[in-house]
Amino acid sequence: MKKLTRQQIVDAAVANGLEPAALRAVIAVESGGSGYIADGRVKILFERHVLWKRLHTRGIDPRPLAEALPGLCGSRWDPTTYPYGKSGANQYTRIQHVLDWASANDPAHWESYKKAAYEACSWGLFQMMGYHYQACGYANVYTLKHAFEESEANQLAAILTWMGGNGLLTKLEQKQWRAFVRGYNGSGQVDHYTEKLLAAYERAKTGGT
Repeated sequence: MKKLTRQQIVDAAVANGLEPAALRAVIAVESGGSGYIADGRVKILFERHVLWKRLHTRGIDPRPLAEALPGLCGSRWDPTTYPYGKSGANQYTRIQHVLDWASANDPAHWESYKKAAYEACSWGLFQMMGYHYQACGYANVYTLKHAFEESEANQLAAILTWMGGNGLLTKLEQKQWRAFVRGYNGSGQVDHYTEKLLAAYERAKTGGT
């Protein structure tokens, strides 16, 4: 686990045409400034509705899992289904519950459940979804996970690659805040996240976090 320095953030921002405060604002909003939790593991957020989709892409019917563990798998995003909070070691507990269920009920596809669960998490400083692994230059979600475990510098490089490939880097450079938020987090809660990002940007410009 290697933490980023402020100078590394500045250097990466400048190299990619970004104002450092804008990049720091994204970090502040997405992860609160750290890519790791207290025990050294990568900070993640497990998303039940994304697991549903990732299982579907593998030809696995997610309904039995959803019926057994509705807080961990479902067809739609539901803010009430975060029983363990939105950060910390308990997010890994949620993954383990899925894997335990798969081991007992669908062992032939256990590995597929594991990949789908990792892909259904947002990872690190920028809370980038695991299923974006290929767009970040990784062969699979496991290699992304291992790289993110090594350093926040790898997390930063991955997000810059991803944003460079989908136009978000330009939107952040031009401070098209709403368009950036929509492309980064989806169409839900655009106003809320735009306000948070703007506030974080103003703090970052004055040296805050």
